Amino acid sequence: MQIKEMLINAGKNGAAAGAFNILNYTTARAVIEAADSCGCPVILQTSVSTVKSLGLEALGGMLNQLKGLSAQPVVVHLDHCRDQELARRCLDGFWDSVMIDGSHLPMEENIEFTKEIADYSALLRKTMRLRAGPAMSSASRTTASA
Repeated sequence: MQIKEMLINAGKNGAAAGAFNILNYTTARAVIEAADSCGCPVILQTSVSTVKSLGLEALGGMLNQLKGLSAQPVVVHLDHCRDQELARRCLDGFWDSVMIDGSHLPMEENIEFTKEIADYSALLRKTMRLRAGPAMSSASRTTASA
């Protein structure tokens, strides 16, 4: 299942789909059990550092196993990834979605960086989100909104 489909279905049923960052088996299982308990779909978000510390294959396999035990729809998402190769490997593996973050790049490079992963994820029929612009500091937000 894709995130978009999950959110549309949840909305039609007057529900929500929470996205929770998981760190290991214990946190992933707790999120799945909570989703099952409340009858809600859920998004398991992993950080790049969690993928690297636990290992892509080990983490992906574990999340896929837990996903299969849930009575609710579960999507596995890689959040804020600046590494195209890691994003590709996650999409090739057990991840349903990635959020590619090119905000550290000049806008033209960011667009190309993001387009490469968007094209790749489309080939796999998986979801890709993006961070298009630079992250603003709180001082920048204050100035921008004034």
